[in-house]
Formats: sequence, structure tokens, C-alpha cells
Amino acid sequence: EVRCSKMGPLPPEYAVMKDEKVAKPNPALSRKDVRERTSKMSVYGSTSKMSVWDAPHGLCDSLAFHCKAMGLRRQTFCLLFTNFIVVCAASLLHDYRGYNFYLNGSEHDTLLTFLALLLAFRASQAYSRWWEARTLWGVITNASRNLASNLGVLFADAARREEAVRHTAVFPWATKATLRKTRLQAAEMESLLTPAQLADYNSCTHIPMGVISRIRHLIFAELKAQHEATLQQRGEGARMLPVLVAPHWYLAAAKDLDSLVHALGGCERIASTPMPFAHAAMVRVFCVLWLFTYPLAICDEYVWFIAVPICTTLGFIVLKTDDLATRLSIPFGEGSHDLPLETICAKIEAVVFEVASHAASEWGGQ
Repeated sequence: EVRCSKMGPLPPEYAVMKDEKVAKPNPALSRKDVRERTSKMSVYGSTSKMSVWDAPHGLCDSLAFHCKAMGLRRQTFCLLFTNFIVVCAASLLHDYRGYNFYLNGSEHDTLLTFLALLLAFRASQAYSRWWEARTLWGVITNASRNLASNLGVLFADAARREEAVRHTAVFPWATKATLRKTRLQAAEMESLLTPAQLADYNSCTHIPMGVISRIRHLIFAELKAQHEATLQQRGEGARMLPVLVAPHWYLAAAKDLDSLVHALGGCERIASTPMPFAHAAMVRVFCVLWLFTYPLAICDEYVWFIAVPICTTLGFIVLKTDDLATRLSIPFGEGSHDLPLETICAKIEAVVFEVASHAASEWGGQ
């Protein structure tokens, strides 16, 4: 069973009880199984919206898909629509009523240059956050595979090894749930945890660290069992166990656990630290100022059927750049611009069991 902080620490001599209902083992998955599992992400509730990672390859389908992916938020669309109304009204009043607004287009071109620099900086910072998040999930992927390989080789007890590998596969799912401020889902944990373990984890304040604590308890339980076996063999006059099961092998696993914890902390830092509001507010104030004054300046230079598409296109570029920066700054959601966390977690789960199975069979761990 899983023990949270409210339940007290586990006893040091952890062992799988014979009468305990253990979750169904997840066998090593082939590449075909990985594709089938990652293609059924609708079970996990996040692919109702197609991700940009699944973009079609055909020209027409690709263009339609990317146009859909460029959709605007409601408030951004309202600003763009208002800009369209303003430029239409200003152009028609100038062309048919003779109104002059006495605004110089060159001044607005200068303002647009300054605004473009602000938007470029904001988009660059947002993409840096998005890429850092992807890099941290790469660390989780590599550390999980390496930890599963070490567990498969170094654990002598098959039941304890299978338990540790299953919890290694649970960690990415727990990290995803924490970043999205949700709980572990039964569909995701069907082959990894028992219902009692799932309920206990979901009652924890911090699920990923509960998983890490479980893996540490299993490692120390294995260390104690191997140490007792070594002492027993020494007492019987037998040869010492090979260096493979020496009590210091846990340092290799501890390094992988530290990598998982550090990557988790980095992801939580990104999720809990928004971009500076003052910078975003300044950019949006300049955007609104430019959107509602540029139509008054451009109507003196172009007729209405040229001024309207020019102003609307420039307004769309400006607003979409700001909208994209806002979406990229929070990369752990379920939108088309966010990281495909379900796909990443499913692939980590498949590879973890495959690596552990190969390591255990090759080194005679089973």
C-alpha cells in the first residue's frame, strides 16, 4: 500500500505480502503496442483537440490544419474585429465624407517598429519557457529509462523489482497531473496501480514525491535484503555475493532519482511563475493604442478597399504574436500549442518496462 505523510513512514523491512492484490504487470511493449497506446490518448482526456504534433502531411490538409491552429482567443478576436470596424469607418468617412484626421503615417510606422521589438522580446521569452519545459521532460525521459535499467539489473527480488519499475512508470503521469493541478486518472493507472494505491496517491499533497518515496523505500528494502543474504552466506562459509549486489549500488539509482526530482522542480517553477505582468501590460497597451490610431492615419494614404485589408492584416499579425506568446508561456496545458504530455508519458511507460525486462533477463535478475 502507498503511505502518505499523514499515514506515517513505512517499516524499513518492506516486502510484498502474499495476500496483497498486486496490480497487473505491464509487460514489455513492442513498437506497435507503443503506437497503439499513444494513438488512443482520447482515453486520457486530452486529444479532443488535435495537437500540432499530429499535423497532416498533405498540402491542403496541412494548410487547413495550420489555419485552425492559429485560432485566436475570444478577447483577441474582439480586438481584431474592433480594429476592422474602426478602419472601415475611418476609410469610408475620409473617402465619402471628406473627413481629415491629421495623423501622420510615418509616426505610426515608428511606433510599429518599437512595438515589433517588444513583441519579439516577449515571444522569445515565452518560447524559452516552452523549450526549457521540453528539455526538462527530456531529462525525465532519460532518467526514467536509466533508473529502470538499473532496477532491472540490480534488484534480486522479482516482486520488488516489478513494483519499483511500475512506480518508475507512474512518476511521469504523476508529474503531468501535478503540473495540470489534477489527480491521477484510473484509465492511466489501470496497469500500474491497484485501486487502493491510486486512491492513496490521490490523497497525497504532492503525488510525484510520494512516488519517489515509494521507490526509495523499495531500494532500501532491497539493500537490506541483499545485506542480510550476504551476512548469511558469510556465516555459512560460502563465497561472498558478486560485486553486482554490493550495498553501494544504490548510488547509481539515487542519481537518477535526483535527476527526476530536479526536473520536477524545474517544471513546477515554470508552471508557478508567470511572465512579468508589467511587460505584458505595456505591450498590450501599445498594441491597443496602435490598433485604434493606425486606421486614422492610413486612410489618408489609401482608398478604403486597400486600407481595410492592410490594416486588418497588420493587426492580425500583432495580436497573434502577443496571443502566441501568452500560450507558449504556459506549456503544460491541453491546447494545441502545449507539450503533448500524454504521448510523452505513454512512451516513457512503454520504454521503462521494455528496458527493465531486457536488463533483468540479460543479467539474470529474474
